[in-house]
Amino acid sequence: MTKFSISVKCLIFRGNELLLLKRSGSSKNNPFMYDLPGGKLDPGEELIDGILREISEETGIQLDDVQFVDVVNQKLEDREIIYLVFRATSTSEPLLSDEHLEARYSAISQLPHGQLVPFLETLSYKLSSIIG
Repeated sequence: MTKFSISVKCLIFRGNELLLLKRSGSSKNNPFMYDLPGGKLDPGEELIDGILREISEETGIQLDDVQFVDVVNQKLEDREIIYLVFRATSTSEPLLSDEHLEARYSAISQLPHGQLVPFLETLSYKLSSIIG
């Protein structure tokens, strides 16, 4: 039987640029690759509370206008991860947690393809329709 986990991720925009976080070398999955801020939802946690908590823990950013935008799944050898993707804006500068090496804003047309975590690589092809 396949195990599932639920993760919340957020497309955080500053103007037309998207916030990317580079995972540390000690990351269990996808070290040194770019990811969206977010993480696992705690049991019983409301979605909005989970995304706000994760963003605060990873970046210290306060979000504006948080909206749910998509679901992406990723099958791994031992489990499947369901990503619930939100969109928000912020004018704050991110603070790095020890989970990441770098924070950068990138134009959608300048995303570092080949260096994105797999679910974000999949999602990147739909970004223009997501952001309107």
